[in-house]
Amino acid sequence: MLARARAAAKDGCYVLALAWRDLGVDGGDGFTAMTRDESEEGLTLLGLILFRNELKPDSAAAIADLRDGDIRPVMITGDNADNGLYVARESGMIDTNAAVVLGDVDADGEEVTWRLMNPVADAGAAAGAAEPGSVASPLFP
Repeated sequence: MLARARAAAKDGCYVLALAWRDLGVDGGDGFTAMTRDESEEGLTLLGLILFRNELKPDSAAAIADLRDGDIRPVMITGDNADNGLYVARESGMIDTNAAVVLGDVDADGEEVTWRLMNPVADAGAAAGAAEPGSVASPLFP
């Protein structure tokens, strides 16, 4: 299911997972005292809801106008990183063949792990083909 969710995000969809669990006879009164991790334990996945992330018709032209004015477009998003990459490509912020590197900060906020989001046969050639632009997004596993 995770592979399906990632594929949908890479194709420009917001992905919401629906899951449930029985909270017992107390009606879930103890739920408010749970941590997020505790509340997400033992869930049964029901399925995914996909929302298509469509760009406005004039988005690509607006990005092109910014570039023509020597302004570098930068995206900062709370969306899934794969979805942010889709939007950046569709809007013309980055070239479709551009190598994109994602930095993920660990839970302690002390270390950054870097990974290539879109591995290519010749990353050096792809990086050289990249148009100027930046994309920043949190990484959701």
